[in-house]
Amino acid sequence: MVIPDTHPGICSDHMITAADIRTMADRWQRASRPLKIQDQRYGHRLVQMLAEYNGEEIKRFDDPLEAAAFIVLVRMVKDLDLVDY
Repeated sequence: MVIPDTHPGICSDHMITAADIRTMADRWQRASRPLKIQDQRYGHRLVQMLAEYNGEEIKRFDDPLEAAAFIVLVRMVKDLDLVDY
């Protein structure tokens, strides 16, 4: 979502809400349906990661896709325990 007169990546008056994330999860759910049967479970897992998120950090983003990607990537790193410091 690009807000007019706002440089991409710069916070604007519109902060991401839980409703924005639910909307993104719904779109991702629909986008998972046409995937090959063996790949649908991966799409559904991404949707699940997004739907389970309940933190407040998303308010720092003004782009729903960027917020969704951040949420899913943090969850993936956490699940894989890739941080070793």
